[in-house]
Amino acid sequence: MNAFVDFNKRGMQLPAGCKDLIDVLRGPVKPAPRDRVFLYRKSERLVGTVAEVGRYVQKLLDSESSSLGIVLPEREVGFSLQKLGNSVPLIFQSMDQDPLRRAELSAFLNDWGIKRAQNLPLSPAPRPNTWSVPQNFAVVCELISKLLRTLYGLPPEAKLEFFYHWYDKTS
Repeated sequence: MNAFVDFNKRGMQLPAGCKDLIDVLRGPVKPAPRDRVFLYRKSERLVGTVAEVGRYVQKLLDSESSSLGIVLPEREVGFSLQKLGNSVPLIFQSMDQDPLRRAELSAFLNDWGIKRAQNLPLSPAPRPNTWSVPQNFAVVCELISKLLRTLYGLPPEAKLEFFYHWYDKTS
């Protein structure tokens, strides 16, 4: 064995970025598409009621790319809606760890015709407890209101925490 050869480094005949011949055959690594990269811009926390859900949903739908987290403080559970552009459905994700309530949520969303999310932006693998929701104000408001009233038994005056995060799309 030659003492001057370091097999952990690329040979001088291989192109930059390649350590082995297989790296040459695979070709260059392609970066993620730039239209799917979002950078965090700012966030805001608000306190509201079940009756005010529409106001907070409208703020989400009016943005280009943001997320809205809705938390039930006394129960330490919640869910989020994410909007990553105007042409894709909203992403609804439950943060509830109770298996019984997760099953009830799944059945509730299934009754509404809401399907599990597939091929999510920024996530190559399916995420559990994640569904695709149409970007329709009336549908989203009714869905969230009924979810809070029926699944969690909350009255219209029940307090909720709303968390917004806004994102800028890089170009």
